[in-house]
Amino acid sequence: MTYPSSAARKGRGSTSAIGTNDLLAVPKQLDLTSRVTQTEEIARAKCEQYHLYYGTLQPRKQVAIKRLRSSLNDNEPLRKALPRELKLWSRLRNRNILPILGSTVDERGFPAIITEWMGNGSALDYVKKNHQADVFNMVKGIAEGLAYLHKENVVHADLRSDNVLISNAGVPLVTDFGLARLLVVTHTIRDVKELMRSVRWMAIELVNPKSNSKDDTSPSTNIVEQTRESDVWAFGMVIYELLSKSYPFAGLPDIQVLIKIAGGGSPNPPKDIRSRPPTDQSLWDLCKRCWHKEPASRPTMSSIVADLKKKSFVCEINPTNRLPIHAVVCSKSRVTVRKLGAVLVLMMLLRVLIGPERGPFRQASRRPIRALLRFRILRGPYRQFLL
Repeated sequence: MTYPSSAARKGRGSTSAIGTNDLLAVPKQLDLTSRVTQTEEIARAKCEQYHLYYGTLQPRKQVAIKRLRSSLNDNEPLRKALPRELKLWSRLRNRNILPILGSTVDERGFPAIITEWMGNGSALDYVKKNHQADVFNMVKGIAEGLAYLHKENVVHADLRSDNVLISNAGVPLVTDFGLARLLVVTHTIRDVKELMRSVRWMAIELVNPKSNSKDDTSPSTNIVEQTRESDVWAFGMVIYELLSKSYPFAGLPDIQVLIKIAGGGSPNPPKDIRSRPPTDQSLWDLCKRCWHKEPASRPTMSSIVADLKKKSFVCEINPTNRLPIHAVVCSKSRVTVRKLGAVLVLMMLLRVLIGPERGPFRQASRRPIRALLRFRILRGPYRQFLL
């Protein structure tokens, strides 16, 4: 890979790095070391896994350079594991998966993963900037991407809104799948503070392994693995981020979030969720299903995708406590309609008991009936009968 030096910025040349294949046994088509130019020295973003830089892939393709924070020269487990992951990632093809273009290694032995640059940023940034963004279709796209990964036996292990990028066409693209797990397994990430940054999206069984253990005396209860079920939990947190336009447990420090999740807590509903459209309310119900304490009781991503594709998703997602669409929209007028119905029944009953020939009652009874006829629900075939 090429890095900008003072001479390079002035157009007089640049320095070249060693080839990827010198340290990484990757296919030749994935070795982009000689074709990628990093156009900035200061990272645009820093996270526990990598530093993000902007660059170009010959001839003029804009790319993101995700340089890992560990050198292959002194990390043999990473040097052995990374090529396998790169080959796997390069074979994944899905509309909602950000493809990996290749990899590079700099002169110090630090590897980088190369992907296409996404100018719209993360999913959370996108919904904050675009208030008319279609959250439902974004959730649907993320679900389809994650379901595809699970179908290919890939566990994301670090799903959050920061790892969902938005294309120029507004399509959500899941990225960085398996990277966090890889760096933990290879002991590239050792700092507890770095691990704590992801705690807001961690399932309860990850922060409190005994919460889902039937045998607390077993030595295996301390071994925590990311699973498809923990991905589903994190998916619920991503939905919450898009609904609330904030991180889960916003305002709480990481340690308090850890304690709350370990105790069975979950984020509070978005402030105005009851006045939101029915789709948003159904998505909130889906969040709660994803946060079930028992991993086996959570829905699978394939079933979630199937539910989201149903036209009746709004009514069926939680039939025990959901109202039909018309009942949600007309919730304010529902009580009024019931009262009018009761009045109507009473007037009809009095008319039958007293009889239609009683002139004074007939004339007096027409006034409230005419008032009732102002409501659309009492018009039509009822008008002739009442008058």
